[in-house]
Amino acid sequence: MSIEPSIVEDAVENGEGAPMPMLAVGGLTLKSLEGHIAKTNAHLPANSKLEVSLHNGPRNFVVTGPPRALYGLATGLRKVKAPAGLDQSKIPFSKRKAVFSTRFLVVGVPYHSHYLAGATQKLVEQDLAGRELFTPAGLAIPVFNTEDGSDLRSLGSSLTASLCDQIFTSPIHWTKATAFPDSATHAIDFGPGGASGIGPLTGRNLEGKGVKVIVPGDKGRVGAEIYSSIAGKKEVKWVEKYGPKLVKTKCVVPPFALAFCLACSRLWRLTF
Repeated sequence: MSIEPSIVEDAVENGEGAPMPMLAVGGLTLKSLEGHIAKTNAHLPANSKLEVSLHNGPRNFVVTGPPRALYGLATGLRKVKAPAGLDQSKIPFSKRKAVFSTRFLVVGVPYHSHYLAGATQKLVEQDLAGRELFTPAGLAIPVFNTEDGSDLRSLGSSLTASLCDQIFTSPIHWTKATAFPDSATHAIDFGPGGASGIGPLTGRNLEGKGVKVIVPGDKGRVGAEIYSSIAGKKEVKWVEKYGPKLVKTKCVVPPFALAFCLACSRLWRLTF
């Protein structure tokens, strides 16, 4: 469905970009964002409802739906959004406008939403003719489900269909998919990199957890680190460096007294 040039122009002038099926919202909590989505959905027909499809971080989400409906959400969010450069230092916190960003992703398909229901079945039955591209037994290393973080090696159904569902209809919960064990030291992003790439996003989510993110494709700036000795160096975990620690102190008991020491949980008896 084509969108009026005036709508496109308005969205571009407000820094949101041309309306597309996916709108990134950064800076709002999920509860706050869902409240605004509910208000917008109340005015939309059943075949145009919006939904949060990507949970990239605690305050980093992507909403999916028809471009015109997403434009309505974006215009509603402008009313509560603080203008760029607004000084709110002298305004009470309870009266300050929210600071967040909205921009349309340059994606022409509503991925990770119910709008692509049936796409997996069509691809598997018609395009692949039932042929399996991958099997759980063929995975030599852990591969995690992007919705719930489960290990796909233990999958009891079609791996090919599961991968398709994770692209077409399943929402992404990136913090679950990247809940690495404590032994993890590095995460490598083989994508194109850039400010909106998955590497920087993962780095923000894993900040302080001792995992270093490397982006080989980010114009070659840090790719060489994979082959250098630095790659074996583990980042410092903030909880280990700055977290509270127990300190053992010397117990001092008053002379010539019968006392219970709370520090060492012992009953002391001293005689004259």
